Amino acid sequence: MLQLFDRYRKAIITGGGVFVFLLAGVLTMLLTSSRNEPVPSVSNSQKSQQENREIKNESPVSGLDQPAKILYVYITGEIKKPGVYKLSEDARIFQLIEKAGGFTSKADQESLNLAESLSDGLHIHVGAKIPQSTQTQARIPGVPVQAVQYVQTVPSSTRISRQQSTSNSASKAEKVDINHADVQELEKLKGVGPAIAKRIIEYRNAHGRFSKPEDLINVRGIGPKTLEKMKDQIVIR
Repeated sequence: MLQLFDRYRKAIITGGGVFVFLLAGVLTMLLTSSRNEPVPSVSNSQKSQQENREIKNESPVSGLDQPAKILYVYITGEIKKPGVYKLSEDARIFQLIEKAGGFTSKADQESLNLAESLSDGLHIHVGAKIPQSTQTQARIPGVPVQAVQYVQTVPSSTRISRQQSTSNSASKAEKVDINHADVQELEKLKGVGPAIAKRIIEYRNAHGRFSKPEDLINVRGIGPKTLEKMKDQIVIR
């Protein structure tokens, strides 16, 4: 037995060393893999959801939260509460009318486009409508409507002289204030009919008062020749 051991001692020692080395390597690998084991997937998912919530909470405020632009509009004329009113940038004329208390009984509502948009600093003037009694009243040629009733009550012997006197004074004072005149008064201008008179009022309501007679060129239907005819009749107040 001892002889066999002595004969194979070197091989036994070498084989034992190799076995111990391999065993140590296997144990080392097992220990290393257990230390590097990954975190459970559930924890990763929870961490991802928490990060997403933090990103949402830190996101900037959208443009929808910005304050809307404010308009200041001036309204005068046949309106219950004339003055300057503050409205939003998408406001229309009918909303301004509501804020100003509505039209008066004399207002010519059809001269305005109630659905038209407003702009900052705009001046809108609401004109007066033509009284129905005036429209249906018979006129005497050359005599203003206001004088018709008076002339009719004058005795026939003096009617002609009074009519001539009134006609002469009317022709001398036949001036039209284009910043305040209604449709009937504007029709007194040479070359101006009902359609153009209405356009003059619509332009005045949208752009404010005329500063000089030449501003009428901007009204559709009025050219240089028409303006020249009516220029002597125009008054700017």
